[in-house]
Amino acid sequence: MKALDRLYIKEGRWVDAALLCEEAADNPLRGWRQKVWYLKRACARYNSVKDMKSFVKCHRKARSLVPDEVAAQLKLDIWCPTGVATAYPHVGAADEVLYELSTIGESIGEEWTVYGRFIFHFARSLVYRELEDWEMMIDEGRQFVVWVEALSEADGQFQRVHIHIDEDGWPELAGESGRCYCACTVLTEGIAPAERKLGRDSGNTLDDSDRWLTRYEKLYQSTQCESDGNPNDQGLRVLAETYKNRVATCYGKAAVAAFETGQTARALAYFQQSERLGGRIDGIWQFYKAAALLSDGQKSEAKTCLQEISGSVVSDGRGSAIFDKLKEFDSIRNDPDIVDLAKHWKNRNVRL
Repeated sequence: MKALDRLYIKEGRWVDAALLCEEAADNPLRGWRQKVWYLKRACARYNSVKDMKSFVKCHRKARSLVPDEVAAQLKLDIWCPTGVATAYPHVGAADEVLYELSTIGESIGEEWTVYGRFIFHFARSLVYRELEDWEMMIDEGRQFVVWVEALSEADGQFQRVHIHIDEDGWPELAGESGRCYCACTVLTEGIAPAERKLGRDSGNTLDDSDRWLTRYEKLYQSTQCESDGNPNDQGLRVLAETYKNRVATCYGKAAVAAFETGQTARALAYFQQSERLGGRIDGIWQFYKAAALLSDGQKSEAKTCLQEISGSVVSDGRGSAIFDKLKEFDSIRNDPDIVDLAKHWKNRNVRL
């Protein structure tokens, strides 16, 4: 089943992949956790073709499978990744998401994890994004940043690991690492974009993000030094590598936020920081990097960046859409190499 799913994705056959996952979820021999896992995968595939009606249908089914007696933290996990919440406003069901998240939050009480609280606020902020309620989007983000910054290291919520429905946990998203990663994400992917929509300057928000990035990189460097001093400790080595990748990802998020708010030089500096840490600028970020390079007058480098793009960002149509959207590409749209490339992207997406 997994091999066929990968094949469908490679060929851009997202609906077939979604139906395959739904079929797997209908297997009566599977437990509710496995069924939920497959339905969430189906949701992701429907999202790739913007079939929000089918997306919400699958997600509602997944929610219905979670037993009532399950801990509220696990019920919250049904909204992870947080992007699942964005489908509901498109079928007129934004209030359904906000109400359920509020109910879950009340049940959790004081038993939050850093990542769980992030899921709660960020999912709500994304609902407000789809409703174009930018003030509420900012408010949700600020609530999280204030909460997580005030959290004491002695507080049980600080070190508690968020457990997912698949019974796995991400220890790097607890403690200081979780605090830094989630704060950076909220600032760059939540607050800054909403400020841009309101015509506000996001310089202070990115300055806040820089402060968290500095803290995060300090944690990574400290862990890396400890790992270097204990070469036989594989767990420590893996943790240091994980921190490095998370920091690199945060720099990438900041780069997109800086670019979208017109801070080209800052965006390119963030991309360089991400690459310095070994982070690969791929997928949708490559389009933003290419656009930033064009804005900086680096046409040849921008073309090379575009020519290196491949993978699902092409086959699911996101790449073609972002290329059409960003005005920075206007200066090269008629370039013969780019014309052929744009045709290739659209042809890759034609099977959808």
